[in-house]
Amino acid sequence: MFGLSRTRTVRDLQERLDAVTEQRDAARADAATWKNSSVRTAARFSELHTRAEKATAAHRVEGEHTGALERRLRRLVIACARYRIELRRTQADFAFLQSRYDDALGLTSPAVEMGEHWQTRRSDKTVPEVSS
Repeated sequence: MFGLSRTRTVRDLQERLDAVTEQRDAARADAATWKNSSVRTAARFSELHTRAEKATAAHRVEGEHTGALERRLRRLVIACARYRIELRRTQADFAFLQSRYDDALGLTSPAVEMGEHWQTRRSDKTVPEVSS
C-alpha cells in the first residue's frame, strides 16, 4: 500500500518536474529571443539617432548659408533680368537696322510685295531638300 502510493507520488512529481523543466526551457528560449531582439533594436536606434544628429547638424549648417544663397540668387535674378532687357533692346535695334537695309535695297516697295505671290509658283525656283 505504501509502496504503490509512493510510486504514484514519485511518478507525479517526476511529471510535474518534467513539465516545469519544459516551461523553464521555453522561458529561457523566449528570454533569449527577446534579448536578441532588444539588442538589435538598440543598435538600430543608435544608428538612426546618429543619422538624425548628422542630418540636424547639416540642416543647421545649411540654414547658416541660406541667407548668403538667397542674396546670391537675388543678384543672379537681377542680372538675368538685365540681360533679357539688353537682349530685347539688341533685337529691336537689329530689327530697325534690318528694315533700314531692306528700305535701302528697295525690298519694301509695292512691286516686290506684289511679286511675292508669283515668286512662290515659279517653275525655275529651287526647292531646298529636307534632310531626315
